[in-house]
Amino acid sequence: MDMQIYGGYMNVHKLMTVALAVLVFAGVAAIGAENMAPDFSLKDTTGKTVTLSTLRGKVVFVDFWASWCPPCRMSIPKVKQLQEKFKDSKVVILGINVENDAGIAANFARKERINYAILTGNEKVERAYRVSGIPAFLVIDTEGRIVKRYDGYFPGMEKEWDKIITEALQEQKKPATAKPIKTK
Repeated sequence: MDMQIYGGYMNVHKLMTVALAVLVFAGVAAIGAENMAPDFSLKDTTGKTVTLSTLRGKVVFVDFWASWCPPCRMSIPKVKQLQEKFKDSKVVILGINVENDAGIAANFARKERINYAILTGNEKVERAYRVSGIPAFLVIDTEGRIVKRYDGYFPGMEKEWDKIITEALQEQKKPATAKPIKTK
């Protein structure tokens, strides 16, 4: 790799941008239709319990995040925009805070004026979803299948989220097609 050196210093910004892009694209994975999202019940910042299985029939966008995570903080305004765009549709946005501290999550959500449900995560849920780094994003279809997973965040990624959510909504609207019955 040809790296430019200025005054004894590598152009770290360019190197970090390329490295981050490579890692993020490596982490974007299409997940098979058979991959059902593990169910969970977590409390939101108001103390209400949210259970994933009760959201069947809706597309669910999940964001695993922490308040101390710079890429998470960068992505939150874009997740807020998703919520604003899809608020009147069958889309539910859930932010699962991996700090496992309801107070931290509630204070941060209030300060940042987060307009979607913030849940307090736990290690069991993080293990079930194989969260090894944050942010991590999932799109879950109306049948409860994980249709897309994104590990990491880079600017512009929200266009892909929008596309996948829209496709999942359109899949839900397609009428079921019956297989022809063979009579002979």
